[in-house]
Amino acid sequence: MAQKQGISSMQRIKRRRTLFAMLLISWPLFMFIFSQVINANMFYMAFHNYARAGTDPRFVGFDNFKGVMQMFDESRVINEWGAVKNSIEVGFITLFINAPISLLFAYLIFTKVPFYKQIRALLYLPCVTSAVVLVLVFRNFFDYDGALHSIYHMLGVGDKFPVNGWFVLGPAWKAIQIFNVWTGFSTNMLFFLSSMNRVSDDFVEAAKLDGATEPQIFFKIVLPLISPTVITMMTIALASVFGWGGISLLFLDAGAANQGAGAIGLSMLNLAKSRNYGMGSAYGVCLTLIGAPITLLFRALGRKLSTSEEY
Repeated sequence: MAQKQGISSMQRIKRRRTLFAMLLISWPLFMFIFSQVINANMFYMAFHNYARAGTDPRFVGFDNFKGVMQMFDESRVINEWGAVKNSIEVGFITLFINAPISLLFAYLIFTKVPFYKQIRALLYLPCVTSAVVLVLVFRNFFDYDGALHSIYHMLGVGDKFPVNGWFVLGPAWKAIQIFNVWTGFSTNMLFFLSSMNRVSDDFVEAAKLDGATEPQIFFKIVLPLISPTVITMMTIALASVFGWGGISLLFLDAGAANQGAGAIGLSMLNLAKSRNYGMGSAYGVCLTLIGAPITLLFRALGRKLSTSEEY
């Protein structure tokens, strides 16, 4: 009887473990299937034209791709090359400004500099605050009647402040890039700091006993050991550049691209919002064909430069 109860208990435990494993993999599996359905549908729509809602799509071959190419015609008053330039700037800032700043602050917190807890809490705010709230705070600061305008007057350069604030034709993109720097490094810093906390204290203490300086400890010990995380985060950041553009919509409107604050991701969103689904899908396919090889190449080069495993 006791043996049967033992077998029954083991069966219940196995069933619970099986159920837990199924629940654990169900969400990633669902997201994978969902994403593949979206990708397949985008590829299908890229070769079809949707005249109006409720009508069947009409096969148009490569006409949508030709329309995308025509968007880059230099004879247009507003062309897509400005959006490409902006996207390249986003990538440059993400890789060469946000990432180093993230690593610097993560290391400062890792070494427990004075007031590191307060610094950590302050830098974590963009991670835990809604993007809409951040945009409202940032925009109020840069508006014509905001705090920045008062600072300009205190410095005696009030006439240099843009008319109607920063979110107008000229300075809009600069303001958005400042916002990108302000909010872009906090998430990376969170992952970098988590990776640094897994570095054994023995490595750091041994280096200090040998007379290593803080820069030497960072560049020769900590950074090599967390390099897989650094490469992964930078690869994700680079891939996101090809779809970047939603921030412009939060600050401005659908005409953000016309105000010089657009990006290639925003152009795709605007095509979809105008119900030009075929051309928007073709734009997305083109971005995938260009962005995927660049991202994979960056990932491959990063793996060669990083350590084989992370501590």
